Amino acid sequence: MSSETHLDSQRADRILASIRREESRPGRGLLKIFFGMAPGVGKTYAMLEAAIQAADKGVQVMIGVAESHGREDTMRLIGRLPRLPMKKVAYRGVEMEEFDLEEALRVKPQLILVDELAHTNVPGMRHRKRYQDVEDLLAAGIDVYTTLNVQHLESRSDTVHDITAAPVQETVPDSVLAEADCIQLVDITPEQLRTRLQEGKVYSAPQASAALDHFFKESNLTALRELALRIMAEKVDHELTEVRTISGDRSIWRSGERLMVAGGPRPVAHQPLAFLGERHDAGRGALAFRIGDDDGLASFHRGHAAVRGSQVDADRRSHMRVPFVVPARGAGGVPYRVALFRSRA
Repeated sequence: MSSETHLDSQRADRILASIRREESRPGRGLLKIFFGMAPGVGKTYAMLEAAIQAADKGVQVMIGVAESHGREDTMRLIGRLPRLPMKKVAYRGVEMEEFDLEEALRVKPQLILVDELAHTNVPGMRHRKRYQDVEDLLAAGIDVYTTLNVQHLESRSDTVHDITAAPVQETVPDSVLAEADCIQLVDITPEQLRTRLQEGKVYSAPQASAALDHFFKESNLTALRELALRIMAEKVDHELTEVRTISGDRSIWRSGERLMVAGGPRPVAHQPLAFLGERHDAGRGALAFRIGDDDGLASFHRGHAAVRGSQVDADRRSHMRVPFVVPARGAGGVPYRVALFRSRA
């Protein structure tokens, strides 16, 4: 299949997917997720502020669940909106409170707030997970505001565990984030979050002290912040690609960075190269070169297209930077070299 034919096929697939999404939307509510790197960044507060603004514009807003965690400023905002009573459920001899999905569906406000999307419901509720409750609300035509930390995203939970050494017990499928109508990043610096902890604005004093030395270490928070920012960038990039594909715009915008991976001279060199390219760029325009025995450029690949090295235009080469070349060995000890390039794409 030629490169042009492949691009046309991709465009057709994206247009079809977009049409199917729109066809499934009539009568469905809108989902807005307030997304952050960790507890305490202000997701619930931002959600409440947005809901109050909507109420001021005449939208019928109701709080389904909003966790204040004892924070006075959050409690003040909660007091400004009507609140759905929580459902009391007995579990192992203890009375628990859960979001009352049935009552929410009966009242059917225009917009409902359902905090902590990754929450696991008490056994005996209609659904095991709160995000499933949210799906029912959306299907009933109710708009939903909710909150989510990066650690609870299913595909990132193992990475978060590696960073923090803290187990992640509750997760939400990536599809929930992907299908959200709006994602608002609630972002503060690691230093600001640690200050909030020290001031008792996130946890009580004994709990905050332990958190500062473990999950909320500055290095951990910096890594979690990067993870959250990358997820947001991926979401925006996907939306931009979809819009441009549907519109048929094929012009080149040098608004992002791409990784070019080069290796040679043996075929085995392609094994690590394919992995590196996919990991860096998720298959979106990753560039890979093969280097011959004389360190000359043998060929150039981009997606499904392949052209001789002599056809790589001078404009593209002018945007390349070559940070390093690494000698390596492939299967059977066959030597080859790997070069990493960065290019404005």
